This record gives sequence, structure tokens and C-alpha cells, in this order.
Amino acid sequence: TLSWTAAVTNGAWLSVSPASGTGAGSLTISTNITGLAANTYTGAIQVAAGGATASPQTINVTLIITPPPTAPVLAVSTTALAFNAQQGSANPASQTVAIANTGTGTLSWTASVTSGAWLSVSSSSGTAPANLTISTNIAGLAANTYTGAILVTATGAGSSPQTINVTLTIT
Repeated sequence: TLSWTAAVTNGAWLSVSPASGTGAGSLTISTNITGLAANTYTGAIQVAAGGATASPQTINVTLIITPPPTAPVLAVSTTALAFNAQQGSANPASQTVAIANTGTGTLSWTASVTSGAWLSVSSSSGTAPANLTISTNIAGLAANTYTGAILVTATGAGSSPQTINVTLTIT
């Protein structure tokens, strides 16, 4: 009866069981990636049977550890806007804020005016990259400085939510 042994000869992250046996058998090869960085690792297992032809045999093992996926990250091109207008004149020109994903994956966002009834956004939701057009309506507003805010949220994304503070000055 053929007696054999199996042992890891390279790769502290590698294990094999059983360590020995007789006759035909199966080996279970396992890895422990604790503490290993994203990289490609090589290891080896040697199976030997005393007196057998072509003994020992080497099983080469390659382990590829990929970096973990990163989540989407919400980014807005600015967090402050200023509009200026003269009382009784036309509304000031709209301004654009770019919404981007500086992470990976898909970033779905929502935008809403949280304060400033005179403030509006072109879209309430979308997928990055996108441009959000911010507009004001000065009808009925007296000469004064008004403040408002727009909240951009991306559920599950880093750096979410983002607040865009808006100032409207009417002279």
C-alpha cells in the first residue's frame, strides 16, 4: 500500500489536509488571507510517497487578492452660490452645480430645496455625472439678502449628504 505525505513548502498563508494518507486520496487546500494586502501570492505544496516513481510532486498555488470595491462618493462642484438682482428686474441667470462620483460604482442622487421658497432646482434626482441647474425667482421679494439651501443626497455613498448654501441679494 502506498503511503504519502503532503506539506506546504512555500506560502505561510497556505494549508493542506490531510497531511498524510495511504492509497488514493484527495487533498483539501485552504488559504488564510488575514493580514495579506491586495497582491498576487505564490505558494507550493509537495506530495511525496517514499519509493514511488515520480515522487515528490509539487502543486503550485497562485492566490490573487484584489482590493475591496469602494463605494460611490458624492462630490458637488461647489457648496456655495451667490445670486444678485435688482428689485423689479428679471431673475438672475441660473447657475450650474456639477454632481460627480469620485468613488466607484453607480451614484444615484436626489436634490431638494430645504429652505428658500424663491429657490428651485432643475431636477430632483439622477445618476452622476450630472449637472444641477439652480434658479431663483425674485418676484414679490423686497430689497434684502436672502439665504437658502439645497440638499443633495446619495444613499449609501460617502460624503453624503452635501448642502449647497445659496445667497440671493436684491438691491
